[in-house]
Amino acid sequence: MARKKITTKGDNISLMLQGSGFEAVDKLLDIAAPKTKKLIQDEFEKILATAQQEWLVREKKSKGSKRKIKFQIRVNKDFELIASLSNSAPYAWAIKVGENSKDTIVPYGKRLADELLWKPAKKITDKIAESMANEILRTIK
Repeated sequence: MARKKITTKGDNISLMLQGSGFEAVDKLLDIAAPKTKKLIQDEFEKILATAQQEWLVREKKSKGSKRKIKFQIRVNKDFELIASLSNSAPYAWAIKVGENSKDTIVPYGKRLADELLWKPAKKITDKIAESMANEILRTIK
């Protein structure tokens, strides 16, 4: 995996895998679902690259939300693998394309986070789920 850390948080638990802990999970994914792991990495990295390229920045008074876009793979308390895209700027969800915005693929009036992060990620979920299901079925047989 491109990332070197996996984190999870639950009601009464917080877990971070780094170093050998991360490597163990990474190896497990290589054995159990290598095609799905690669698919997740490739698809999310494409979305991330597009979002970073297309994210609009105010010419003056920018607070740097473009630099706060992140791709994360983590394991939750139920040991589910979760890949996510986020922007840690608290106002990122509200950024809309303005009337004078130029050179963007996002239509006027639409929210950047919706169009560049959430919709593309949602679009690939079936593809990833199908890949994972196929790999699990092959392993069971």
